[in-house]
Amino acid sequence: MAFNNNRNYSNSDRSYGGGNGNNKNGSSNELFNQYVPITEDNYVDQAEKAINCVGKHVDKRGNPVILTTSKIRNILSLNAELYNDIINEPNEQLSMDFKGRINYLKVRIIYEAGREESVKYFIDESFLLKVIDSIKGSRSQYMLFSRYLEALVAYRKFKYGKDE
Repeated sequence: MAFNNNRNYSNSDRSYGGGNGNNKNGSSNELFNQYVPITEDNYVDQAEKAINCVGKHVDKRGNPVILTTSKIRNILSLNAELYNDIINEPNEQLSMDFKGRINYLKVRIIYEAGREESVKYFIDESFLLKVIDSIKGSRSQYMLFSRYLEALVAYRKFKYGKDE
């Protein structure tokens, strides 16, 4: 599946179910997950819902399109250096340098989604691009994003275990 560069990354118009347009239930164009802004209270639950929804996407043969552990860990590693720098930042409002690095993180995630269908489903179901957009230069929002990303990795590992 090719990545649609004209796509509105708001994730609000998503409705698809894998390579053949069907989900596990056989119905097409079902919206799997509804966007709810993440908070300190709900980010763990939202991560669980996202990973559960990712498993509903199927390929042409009806097999689930599951994000590999290495792919999700690559996304986490893209964030690691930035996290290590921002965690030591005393100001709530992030500098233009940090804002630029967050935007570059978003670009790298979009690139990975364009290379791999499972990554695209993952960022769509997790609303990762919307969550990045919600950071808006706030240190606390960035830290919440990082914890959400870690929760996604944890639930992916918990639900699907090792790659086959």
